[in-house]
Amino acid sequence: MRLKTKQILLLNTVIGLMDTLTGILLMISPVIVLKLLFIPEIPIETIYLRFIGAFVCAVGSTYLISALYFRDTNYLIYVKGLWAFTGLIRLTIGSFLVITVSLGLLHFLWLTVALADLSIAILQFYLISKHRL
Repeated sequence: MRLKTKQILLLNTVIGLMDTLTGILLMISPVIVLKLLFIPEIPIETIYLRFIGAFVCAVGSTYLISALYFRDTNYLIYVKGLWAFTGLIRLTIGSFLVITVSLGLLHFLWLTVALADLSIAILQFYLISKHRL
């Protein structure tokens, strides 16, 4: 079964809002984000978490920008490129977090972020590879 264009738009909107809002909140107050994730300590100076927030916001915004092409006949081509690009980013970040937590360098609750990123990456790669678009 192929996903309908509106389902793809909804998926991109939900993922985009999740990352964009998380990124904005990280830039404004990284301590609040860590508390929401129940992560007890700040592993680095907050300026670095703010910098990471800018990156997370940018990645999330790419999902939202894809909505501009929703009615374009090439929309699915845009989405495939978007999902391949962001999937690679999510796979890299998720893997990094798993390794870093395994080495004891980050609190184990960072695995929630890894789980989210890896789950979305797997979903995106699955939908691209199985021609579900």
